Amino acid sequence: MKKTIAIVPLLLLASMLTLLVGCNRSTGTNEPTLTEGKPSLTFTLQMPQGEPVTYRSAIHDQPEWTVKSLTMYQFNADGSKLLSIDKIDMAKLQQTGEAEYSYTKDFDPDQVGTTSRFLFVANDEIAGVTEGMSRADFEKLLMTKQLAANGTSKDILTGTAPDYTIPMSGVAKQGNTELIALAGTNKGTTVVLTRAVARVDVSNHVPNLTITKLYVENTYDRTTTFPTKDAAGEPTYQAPAGAQKVTMSAGFATLPDPFTGIAGAEGNELKKAIYLYEGQQPETAAEVADATTIIVEGKLANGKEVKYRVPFVRSSATYTPVTVKRNYLYRIILGDNSPLEPDSKLVFTIEDTPWNAVLLNHHMPAIDVELMHHVTNSTLKYDYLHHTLYTRYLDAEDNYVFQLSTRFKNHTAYSVTPLNDVARRMKCVVRTEEQYKQEQLLIDIRYQDDLDNRDEARTAQFAITSDAAPEIQCILTIVYDKDYKNPDFK
Repeated sequence: MKKTIAIVPLLLLASMLTLLVGCNRSTGTNEPTLTEGKPSLTFTLQMPQGEPVTYRSAIHDQPEWTVKSLTMYQFNADGSKLLSIDKIDMAKLQQTGEAEYSYTKDFDPDQVGTTSRFLFVANDEIAGVTEGMSRADFEKLLMTKQLAANGTSKDILTGTAPDYTIPMSGVAKQGNTELIALAGTNKGTTVVLTRAVARVDVSNHVPNLTITKLYVENTYDRTTTFPTKDAAGEPTYQAPAGAQKVTMSAGFATLPDPFTGIAGAEGNELKKAIYLYEGQQPETAAEVADATTIIVEGKLANGKEVKYRVPFVRSSATYTPVTVKRNYLYRIILGDNSPLEPDSKLVFTIEDTPWNAVLLNHHMPAIDVELMHHVTNSTLKYDYLHHTLYTRYLDAEDNYVFQLSTRFKNHTAYSVTPLNDVARRMKCVVRTEEQYKQEQLLIDIRYQDDLDNRDEARTAQFAITSDAAPEIQCILTIVYDKDYKNPDFK
């Protein structure tokens, strides 16, 4: 099984000051050091390339990383006051490579020794910003573009056809701190710019379905400059107060003619089918009518017109809501490579991943495993594409439940085999969930003979097979570490 990875535009490398020269030991290049003159910071805007693996295809093009306007907001050290607003002269923003820019900002000499926080907004002009306001209030301001009822994805982008750009925002960091000291040292400064929209790609795997229209119901019409956060400062990706759910009449990319499904690993894929604003989904299946939903209209090979609803849930097999997050890529896989019978249900799955510079080979697993009832946070992460759970939790009442699904048509039962001693010491049972008649795997990760031992890190692996094809395995891995920290939460 292969995995999918992502994009977060990155502003990187800041240094100080004007010019005399020290030697950079790693590169041999000249490094600015403090002398007479104005202190300065140099920002390099750059897109990370993900992991060092073989790439299938790029998942962003120039319009998706281009910066056509950039504003820097300087706050005091505690973020209580906006000190300055700098609309950057684009002539000073130098493109230094594909998806890479460099910009140098000069500061008054009397600012040397001070510490500030720097926030950036690209490709948008935020209304209502005033010097003196707090960072918290600034982050709640709205992006300029608001989606009208029956609008399209193009309405939430900036610019005009064919030169659309994507609004982005980010915070400067030196290492792990947002406090940037104006001093005479050449320290790297990183500004992670995240897009204010999510992207949806659609892959048609139904050989006898020709899609004639794609649009969205219950999508939010506005978003904030930065994502909403909870009391601990973690992103919640909730829509802002006052946001309305509207119907989007069309997406972004033009549908192929014809957009007929193809059996196989790739299917017939439409990239950039839709751009959306973020928002959470209803928690229960009873509220599915309120979920953000992709509407698929088309014709079957026999000429029958059809219409299917694809809510933002993990798959058609169960109601597991998928939050729409800014700067995430959602890949909607329609069908299972088999023709659709008239009046039958459309099978689908939704893959989500941070939107990085590249997309690795995606997977359409014959057997799939999804963590249920737990939300990814700073101490727990489920890597859906690798079927790996990382956790710090080991509570007395804490079990982990996984939804099992398969593409095998002749499937009747699963088998779960522990692959190592750690797995064999855990309680593991396959059960049927009565409400949805779906099979679930219940795992208690506590050792049965030392329930109080929380210090020992442990990794368990289980092989999951179907009686329809016992030779094909899905490996579920569970990694417990009392000190685990989710790297996706900074």
